[in-house]
Amino acid sequence: MAFGNATFRRLLIWFALIIATGPVCAQVPSELQGEWSTDRQRCEQINGEVDVLSMGAADFAFYEIGCTVARPAPRQDGISFSAQCQKGGSQITRGTADFRRTGRDTIVLALKGFPWGSSDGLAFHRCQRKTR
Repeated sequence: MAFGNATFRRLLIWFALIIATGPVCAQVPSELQGEWSTDRQRCEQINGEVDVLSMGAADFAFYEIGCTVARPAPRQDGISFSAQCQKGGSQITRGTADFRRTGRDTIVLALKGFPWGSSDGLAFHRCQRKTR
């Protein structure tokens, strides 16, 4: 199975984060796990147009950003995690990842404390399940 350049970079980022951070204790709520897209109609990464956020039990990634999370803190409108993230080949940086619900199938992710993060946030919409 061949990997595209973006997929290969993501794998390298994940391996670097796993090695650097060791075991992770956070548990991302199941309702946030899965795939989210910046475009309501599309759920595939299109550089410069559509970003796809993949949420796991203790990590998330979109475009060139990969993060592991720890110490969840519930908020009135969502949840906040302390996070260790890396963008592209940059150093791993510590900061905060805030997830806020703005609709039934919409969340806003704000990365705070990172030199390349957006504290205003980026809206993602739940990807529709593909049926065969």
